[in-house]
Amino acid sequence: MILLTQYQQPLTENYLCLKVGLNKTKLKNGFTKLYNISPSQMLLAIRMHKAHLLLESGMQVTKTAWLVGYPYANNFSVAFSRYFGYPPNSVFK
Repeated sequence: MILLTQYQQPLTENYLCLKVGLNKTKLKNGFTKLYNISPSQMLLAIRMHKAHLLLESGMQVTKTAWLVGYPYANNFSVAFSRYFGYPPNSVFK
């Protein structure tokens, strides 16, 4: 699956459509029908769970952010906090 292997990349709906040969509507509808979640929500979930594992292993927030596709640690911290309900710097304490 593209989202699992390329989650570090800035994956857009246009890119996914080109890779799988569908238009945006068919991609979104098919994805939602199969997974009950949109492609962007799935990408966020993959990134956040990979990030959590990295943080649990003791990796720094800035490096974790970069490894899961966030060029700016602050944007990652906000997304992580919204997703899990606690900041990333509280994971490995």
